[in-house]
Amino acid sequence: NTSEIPLMFGLDLVNNISHRDDLGIASPFQLASVKDKQLVKEYAYALGVSLELKGIDFVIGPSLDIETNDASPYTAHWSLGIDAESVSENSVPIIEGFNMAGIVSVAGNFPGLGSTNRGFESSPSIIYAKRNELHKSDLIPFKAAINNGIQSILVSNAFAPGLDSSFNTIASVSPIINSI
Repeated sequence: NTSEIPLMFGLDLVNNISHRDDLGIASPFQLASVKDKQLVKEYAYALGVSLELKGIDFVIGPSLDIETNDASPYTAHWSLGIDAESVSENSVPIIEGFNMAGIVSVAGNFPGLGSTNRGFESSPSIIYAKRNELHKSDLIPFKAAINNGIQSILVSNAFAPGLDSSFNTIASVSPIINSI
């Protein structure tokens, strides 16, 4: 009995730093520091081809979180910038390079974890930004990614009361957030 649903293999390039280290993959900070975005696109393409040869179909990444809170346990390790423009500018060539290689990119962490100040190990994080702040900043990289061919977006398991103030509703299961 074979399933008609294809089996896909992925690699988490955002949350699992050891994957990047073990495979010698450039960090988001390193990629963001490269001024030549064509070179970043070519790097992502070459990495994508290499991953595809190893049987990888998708990657979780790039992260579209903006580093707005120095206390955030997330953004120091995976952010591509400190504002919406730099995150957008730095993520697009990565997405395009992976697309060219046939690798599906799963951008995270909608609606943005940059304003959080704690991890989610014991309970969900809280995205403290208000709705208008999110639209003026955190959501901009996601719009840029969508406009540049991102195939999938990872919705975070954080509370986002600025978008959905329902009691105990995390972003990933919020009908309001998932309709944005």
